[in-house]
Amino acid sequence: MRRFGLPLALALAAAVTAPQALAQPATPSKAALDKLSACRAQTDSAARLACYDETVPGLLAAEKSGDLIVVDKETVTKVQRESFGFNLPSFSFGQKKEQAIEQVESTLREARKTPAGWRFVLEDGARWDQIDTETLPLAPRPGAKVTIRRAAMGSYILSVSGRAIRVARVN
Repeated sequence: MRRFGLPLALALAAAVTAPQALAQPATPSKAALDKLSACRAQTDSAARLACYDETVPGLLAAEKSGDLIVVDKETVTKVQRESFGFNLPSFSFGQKKEQAIEQVESTLREARKTPAGWRFVLEDGARWDQIDTETLPLAPRPGAKVTIRRAAMGSYILSVSGRAIRVARVN
């Protein structure tokens, strides 16, 4: 019974403190941003200014230390386009699900037949490999327009020269 004493005490301590940890804001910078937002509700001009003067230095310090990163929508869209097709952890960059990129359009730099199927290289260097057994009657030519869209169950469909095949992102 004695050997369970310390682990049991640690487990109980964790169970007691876990709800408190969950109730806290996710990050200090999020709390500072919430406080800055609350400053706007101040009706008295002097109180509002004092609130801003108290809050802004914390936000600037968080940004300077790297705890808070400010990213514009254009950069987010660029990163989402470049990572389209990768199975990355979910991170929304503050965007709503309906704003997520569902398809990309590009130009084919290269298409070559491999033992497993076709490999497509787009103008930005993204490589996609065929994962189904669909055949292409003609080899796609460099410069052809390509559309890649999300499909069922996390897969992707590449359309080129009027044909569609299932692909997976390689690089």
